[in-house]
Amino acid sequence: MVVKFQLPSGLEIVGLPTKNFYGGHWDLGPTWNYAVMADQPFLKKLEAIGLQYPEILVFPAHRFYYNNQWNGVRLAERAKELITHHIERCAAILEILNSHPKTAEEIAQEHFDAKLLEGFGSMMAANEVISHCELLIAGGDVEAVDGNNYAATGNTGFKIYIASLRSEY
Repeated sequence: MVVKFQLPSGLEIVGLPTKNFYGGHWDLGPTWNYAVMADQPFLKKLEAIGLQYPEILVFPAHRFYYNNQWNGVRLAERAKELITHHIERCAAILEILNSHPKTAEEIAQEHFDAKLLEGFGSMMAANEVISHCELLIAGGDVEAVDGNNYAATGNTGFKIYIASLRSEY
């Protein structure tokens, strides 16, 4: 499946969903980073389309056909799973930041299993953390401090912030 969406600027981004490196099913991978930074209601749009057209199935890029079966998922269901994943990831990052400010790399080391941080995994994990910290900054729960550090503000409004994102669909 190829996912195509348009940012508010008019720029179109085409993404290939991939196996989620950190576990779970498939994910939009780096494409999600762009959606978080530039067009946060993206998954809400997918969910709205899936709810309006419940017969739409999406197929993972990996294991599209596996174990003698097609592996389709209802679009609204998968979008909701991804929204839940990002809420849970934000909560975990806030928990890690409760003690003191940390870099994305330090947060990644605390959050992810050491095996996932081998090789390019450490860079991928840090980028994953950065994209969620940007969402937490937009929601007022985290602030950038001292260059490359992130600090919790004491707020926990990210769930409300994410829920308030509305699709224009």
